[in-house]
Amino acid sequence: MTAEVNEAKGLGVFERIFGIFTSPKETFQDINNKPNWLVPFLVLIAVVIVVQFMLLDIGLADQLARLEAREMPEAQMEIARTQMQGPLKYIQFAVIPIMTLLTWCIVSGIHLFFTNVVFGGETTFKKMFAVISWSSLIGIISTVLRMIMVMSKGTSYGVTTSLAILMPTPGLGETPSILFRLLAHLDIFAIWGLVLFAIGISKISKLDINKSASVVIINWLIWVMISVPLWSVFGAFVVGY
Repeated sequence: MTAEVNEAKGLGVFERIFGIFTSPKETFQDINNKPNWLVPFLVLIAVVIVVQFMLLDIGLADQLARLEAREMPEAQMEIARTQMQGPLKYIQFAVIPIMTLLTWCIVSGIHLFFTNVVFGGETTFKKMFAVISWSSLIGIISTVLRMIMVMSKGTSYGVTTSLAILMPTPGLGETPSILFRLLAHLDIFAIWGLVLFAIGISKISKLDINKSASVVIINWLIWVMISVPLWSVFGAFVVGY
């Protein structure tokens, strides 16, 4: 009787947050019953903004170093320094939540199409969006770990939790090799997130775990095939610099 009451009541906020890391199957089942996304969004954005603020000076120094590597004329460099050290440097804090929501919407729509149309599942955009938002809490660990590594090194350049760490870090202004770009996608936290995403889709769509994993893997491979050749556009989203 008590178990039935607890199941009807559902998990609390903190139970969901910890459950994503400790018992994802049960947590995503609860998310399927009561899909929402605001809490993980606010928690993740708060952590990211705090970390970005703490790394603001290092980030600005890295941006200037990249511009110098391109041998930009001194007059243009001075303009860039003035702009980066002015109020514009704080614009990113307003952009972060907007871009996060936009990215989640795009990813949710694409995975909803593959889940329902390609693999014959049955779910809604609201549930898919909730799965993405709660799965993204993995980003808290990776963001904090990255902050520690960047502060220790004094630069974000070459800081990664992917297999690209096995390769020499490309010099400033250099285009990474194809192998480096591929290994950069094999990030431990990104893979962890994909596993959670597959579990979540299986709980909200009536697909078994194999088909859910296929949805996630296919979309991940599409992302790799797009971002590797278009590294100058998407590379920063993969390696963070």
